[in-house]
Amino acid sequence: MGETRRSFDPEFRAGAVRIVRESGKSIASVAKDLEINAGTLANWMQMDRLACEQDGNGELAEEIGVDPKTVERWVSTGRTPHPGIAHRAAAVLREDLAHLWPAIEQGRRRSRGSGELVAAHPTRSSAPLDM
Repeated sequence: MGETRRSFDPEFRAGAVRIVRESGKSIASVAKDLEINAGTLANWMQMDRLACEQDGNGELAEEIGVDPKTVERWVSTGRTPHPGIAHRAAAVLREDLAHLWPAIEQGRRRSRGSGELVAAHPTRSSAPLDM
């Protein structure tokens, strides 16, 4: 069985980012103090930095064709956007998609089939109709 993912409310995320900024401590040190993964905190720091650089959320939202509140939700609550929109946002931000939203890349990796059937029929159209 996979491990259960913890979720963090927006206030906790914002507080963790604020601690890193104001204390001068490293991300790893703050993450250890808060008992969270350092990579998770680094992602929150990155999303916060990108949100600040985008002059609010309006510019990014306009460039990728979504509502500014949608972008705000990605940043403040950690929601993952639809993959197509996430690819556009990553391109506009000039950031790696896997760095911004690791769950999208993990989902892609998980969905790739492996095994005998996929090796024999790599596409649906190559499989016999009676399968």
